[in-house]
Amino acid sequence: MEVSGRRNVRSESVSKASDIETDNYCDPCKHDGRNVAANGYCVDCKEYLCTGCYSVHLRPSVWRHHQLLDAQTMPTTKPATNIKVTDICTEVCQKHSDKIIEYFCNPHEMLGCSACITTEHRSCIKVDYIPDVAATFGKSKEFNNLHENLESLLSLNEKNKSNIRNKTKVVDIQADKAKVQVTTLRSEVYALFDRLEKKIDRSIDDVRNRDKKKMVKLSNKSDAVSANLKDHISVIETKVNEGKMCQLFIETKRLKESERKLHAEVQKIAEDSNLQIFQFQPDQMIVDMTEKLTDIGKLKVLDKNAKLSRFEGDIDVKVRTETKKCNITGMSILSKNQLVVADYMNGCVKLLSIVNKDVISVYKTEVVEYSDPFDVTKVEDGRIAVTYPSAWKIRILNVPDGGNLKFVREINAKGACYGLVRNGANLVVSFNTPPVVKILTLDGKVVKKITGDYKFPDYVAFNPYRNTIYISDFSLDTVTCVTIEGKVVSDGKHLGGPCGVAVDANSQVLVCCRSTNSVLQLLKGSKRPHELLHNSDGVRYPQCIAVSEQNTLFIGLADDKVKMFQLY
Repeated sequence: MEVSGRRNVRSESVSKASDIETDNYCDPCKHDGRNVAANGYCVDCKEYLCTGCYSVHLRPSVWRHHQLLDAQTMPTTKPATNIKVTDICTEVCQKHSDKIIEYFCNPHEMLGCSACITTEHRSCIKVDYIPDVAATFGKSKEFNNLHENLESLLSLNEKNKSNIRNKTKVVDIQADKAKVQVTTLRSEVYALFDRLEKKIDRSIDDVRNRDKKKMVKLSNKSDAVSANLKDHISVIETKVNEGKMCQLFIETKRLKESERKLHAEVQKIAEDSNLQIFQFQPDQMIVDMTEKLTDIGKLKVLDKNAKLSRFEGDIDVKVRTETKKCNITGMSILSKNQLVVADYMNGCVKLLSIVNKDVISVYKTEVVEYSDPFDVTKVEDGRIAVTYPSAWKIRILNVPDGGNLKFVREINAKGACYGLVRNGANLVVSFNTPPVVKILTLDGKVVKKITGDYKFPDYVAFNPYRNTIYISDFSLDTVTCVTIEGKVVSDGKHLGGPCGVAVDANSQVLVCCRSTNSVLQLLKGSKRPHELLHNSDGVRYPQCIAVSEQNTLFIGLADDKVKMFQLY
């Protein structure tokens, strides 16, 4: 058995103290007020011993495993130690109540006392003596990994808690939205609605109650996990701060299993937090055959990834000096406080305040070729790119803090450029003469051409998580998903005049449909998209779309307002 920092060598002879001149004196005798010359040394106790104390040190079981040096091999000066006097092993062994846990068997990952090691782990290859390895354990990779894992789990669980709180709101939002639809229908079939409304209300409330109970249970569970994680983190940080490295070592080893269980619990909470997504769907009989109705509708279970929206207000994009109605054809989110839009009708680019819901700055040139800005995207912090189809140019503008938009330079697009989006250090740009999508550098160099059965590719969106591009074609009524190499992944058809496209942080694809006055969510694996917004939500002639990291949805219209919705 190999024990780090120890030797199985025992001196069989101890010379008499009177025969040796020494400046070292027995430490135990010093405690009794006597100066007796040292004739040996205990490596484990870090003490000099006289002849009598040396002999006594060999007898009790608690000292038998200690490494003793005789007068010829003992150090002339007491070795320095990195372990503080207060940092010693104090925890009693569960198997041997009269002994202290001082060892860790690496092959078996077991903590034990000297008796445990002697009886059960004598042949183990590597057994660590805790006081020897604990001094630097606080800086070890194992400790740092555990600490980082616990912190990471706490962060993930806090995200779970936030997600649960948001989904708890969804329970009410979708239930309230369904009830509004029910109430609207009720006015048309008032004579029968009283009886049938109660029936559908019970179904809605049953789903609401089940989901709320589920969210409360998950919330309580996540609170408990957070509390547990904080306790573990507090314990190990306290031991680090107090310099109790031995106890830190022991606690860390014990926390391994807890860490695995807590990791599983955090993952389970995340997996269990999905809700049953539904919306109210009126029964066709209530419209056609009210006299034969037995139900006014049912709760339609939607795809689990289907989103819900809540109206958050309008941003006024019209400037007082403008006489023309605005027509927002492009937009890009600069930060959580700022949005930039292209106003095609008024021939300008506008910087908007999301907080104040108004215009901060306007960029416009009197050159005719630059009177039709179509789309805009953020290329880096403080800079945007704008397409000008008539000029065949892409302009780079500066966005100073609180200042006016300023021209920096322009890119020769060599064609009528329309939609654009940033792709890493490049731009993805759509053209209509001929219909093609190009990947350009910020200097205008063509990196890649993506051709296909396009008639008029209007807008483009990039999914950085899957490295794919979405191309809308209003004329063909399609949204096509392609790889960077141009390979078609999917093709959404008959959408209702698709224009602007956006991809959120969860790779969910949202499309503005101008002809049907709606915003659709394209669900993976489903041929039928989810109608997120429609005309009754104030979405009329939607042309461009953007979604923030905070799940705020912005819709640009052929109007003087930009619509804001919170997504759930």
